[in-house]
Amino acid sequence: MYRLKTAVLTTKHAKEQVIAPLFAEVLGMAVIVHAADTDQLGTFTGTIPRLGSMQETVIAKAKMGLEATGLPFGIASEGAFGPHPSNPFIAADTEMMVFIDQERDFTVIESLISTDTNYNPELKTDMRAHQNPQRMKVIAQLCQKLVHRLTCLCPACGLPGFGFLEYKSGLPCESCRAPTDLIAKEIHGCVKCDYQKAILNEKFHETAPMQYCVYCNP
Repeated sequence: MYRLKTAVLTTKHAKEQVIAPLFAEVLGMAVIVHAADTDQLGTFTGTIPRLGSMQETVIAKAKMGLEATGLPFGIASEGAFGPHPSNPFIAADTEMMVFIDQERDFTVIESLISTDTNYNPELKTDMRAHQNPQRMKVIAQLCQKLVHRLTCLCPACGLPGFGFLEYKSGLPCESCRAPTDLIAKEIHGCVKCDYQKAILNEKFHETAPMQYCVYCNP
């Protein structure tokens, strides 16, 4: 669907080094760079505050390239660093990447939280992608998620980008079968139409241990 097409990547930190090869290999898509001053949208260090959320910022960044080149396909990524959301004693690299398709009028966003980071605010680690090979590896992992999602077509309307939307809790207790707070399934859906599909993930158990049940273990 994207073979021989060209997308514009908005970046000032050489992210094309890991993004362009994956778009070419998986989608057959060329990537050119719009070297905009993306710092005007905010920096992950907080020196320049983000004007919006991480998601709003990464979309705005991609649109800078679209507006500058007139191409219909745009890519951008954004990072944030700090304590891991589930373990504040571990540093985490949170990356988000967007692909905008103006021909079909949809946007796909993928994100990744990785503990494979050398972030340390007391050593003042340089986390800019072109100065941090460890962060660049995480960006490459995220890009793999994005390009492979773009190969997945919606069963209802045929648009690319069909994939994970959210988790649903409610895994039944192994004893009384009452719903618990543990994850029961993944919801996958289309980026544009309303089609969704519930997937029972193999990594989840069929039932929850009694210790997680508020009725069996009040």
